[in-house]
Amino acid sequence: MQAEPGAVVIAVGRNDDRRAFLTGAAIAKRDGRAIVLVDRSSEGFTDPYMDLRGDDVNRPSPDRLFNENIARREGRGLLVNFLEAARLLGLEAGGWFPVKAGADGLAEAARRFGGSIVVLPPEAAKPGLAERLRGMALDKLTAQLGAPVLVAK
Repeated sequence: MQAEPGAVVIAVGRNDDRRAFLTGAAIAKRDGRAIVLVDRSSEGFTDPYMDLRGDDVNRPSPDRLFNENIARREGRGLLVNFLEAARLLGLEAGGWFPVKAGADGLAEAARRFGGSIVVLPPEAAKPGLAERLRGMALDKLTAQLGAPVLVAK
């Protein structure tokens, strides 16, 4: 699945994701946009796509979005809920595991899948030290992403 240009990129996988999802879904529904859910919980020291399962077209790939069935198989319950909710709202949506942390991962998602707006959870308004080190300070984030950034309330 590929999102059309103008997709809403929503950062999930940390803290109050529900508000970020609801805000992003409202924008997508209003404007007829697709949704790219970036699961930031997969950020870490290992590649989320590296495993020993061999070639399997049903496993996540950094080059394409995945649906709720793959999210379920990967054990991403919250992401499954968001993908199912988007489908029930009549929205095209897919999940993606970032291959880089923080702002770099969101920027990569926007580039790969045509994101034109990024929605962050409420706590992004005052990022902690770890998030600032990942480039998630709002004053720098918009320039790095090359797209408007909206913090959910």
